[in-house]
Amino acid sequence: MAKKQKRSKGQTKIIDIQDRSFEVIGENRFTTRVFEAIAARSSTIMEALDKARMASLSGEEIEKPFYKHTILLGRDEEGRNLRASIAVFPNSVVVQTLREM
Repeated sequence: MAKKQKRSKGQTKIIDIQDRSFEVIGENRFTTRVFEAIAARSSTIMEALDKARMASLSGEEIEKPFYKHTILLGRDEEGRNLRASIAVFPNSVVVQTLREM
């Protein structure tokens, strides 16, 4: 589970996930939201990754992506919705930032 840490103005943001700490670089409000959403779903993502990997090793047909989730990030300057998409494949996790057309 992700745990946010406080920071004073001008400092970088540090987020703890399980037993590790990560510094958010190139931070803007959307980067932080994506990172926190992934961290909040890390156990689900890892479970899906494990299941997909086990299925691929046993030769089962895998529906791709094995797990998919979108997160509403907010709106851009033109009022269009921005979303982050997380997709789990047998040996990778793909994160994309999407703008609705």
